Amino acid sequence: PAPAPAPAPAPVVVVPAPVVEDIDTEAAIEVVEPVPEPEPVVSRVPEAAQALTGTYIGRADGNSISMELTMGADQVLTAVLRVAGRSGTEVHRVSGTYTLTPDGAADFALSDRTDDGVVGYSGTISGASASGIVTVDGRRRGRFSVGK
Repeated sequence: PAPAPAPAPAPVVVVPAPVVEDIDTEAAIEVVEPVPEPEPVVSRVPEAAQALTGTYIGRADGNSISMELTMGADQVLTAVLRVAGRSGTEVHRVSGTYTLTPDGAADFALSDRTDDGVVGYSGTISGASASGIVTVDGRRRGRFSVGK
């Protein structure tokens, strides 16, 4: 039998010596202050919009209607509409937008997707009353007029 081959030599790893730089111990040390995080922006409801929040009662397209309007921050308007019709009272939770006018009134638009299509209410709230038009799928259907 032939003799077994000799084992391979172990690999040699050469690691260079670390380079030591001269450190200037007399140099000024710059202290970096952490940058504070900005305070979160809190949207507030303008006072004029708060004054217009409330329940308005009247008529829309010949039916009795109650509009519970909530003017929110960032010009967001939410409402609960109760419309009394021939088949009873329908309740709709709707949303939309408003824009305050210089005189403290607000122009607004609300919409709701129903079985009849997209029903919209757009108009102006001024003091204790609101009025405007009712549309279905963009077509004028009638007017509404309500008051606090």
